[in-house]
Amino acid sequence: MEKFRYLILLFSILILVTGCAPAQKGTPIKTESSNEFYVKYYYSSKVDHVIIEIKNNKLNSTCVNENKLDAHWDQNPTWTKEDLDTNEKTLTNNELEKLKNLIKNSDFFKLNDIEGVKKKGQKFEASTVTIKLDGKTKTVEYRYASGGPDMPKSLDNILGMLYNLAELGK
Repeated sequence: MEKFRYLILLFSILILVTGCAPAQKGTPIKTESSNEFYVKYYYSSKVDHVIIEIKNNKLNSTCVNENKLDAHWDQNPTWTKEDLDTNEKTLTNNELEKLKNLIKNSDFFKLNDIEGVKKKGQKFEASTVTIKLDGKTKTVEYRYASGGPDMPKSLDNILGMLYNLAELGK
């Protein structure tokens, strides 16, 4: 009977060790989905809210409609869900290639995870950009404060193109 208990205990430990082993870090296995092209830009403040998201060739944008915001500005100078407009657009192959080439020829994947204001305790507004291209994924948060560091040129160029593709004024 005691051998049986040891056998069950050994079997349980074996299951725990193999089933709960931490995932190894390293290059992810390249699959079809790793060729997916994905971009997401997010910015939100009291008076503005912008999301631009591209999955393969579909672009979705959500932003504050200033006319709706102006209608209640005196009573409530903050955007609400009712102030948001959402649009969808299919990008052309030419538009996609221009954006992909801009990203590939920039230093986006070399940027720090956090750019801009890094001083502890300093107030800032943040925007994030996540890009998945050629099996690589990177998220960069840019922290803006008056008098703080400028946005990296590569990030500024990418955002400019995203705003143009989404037909939003920047």
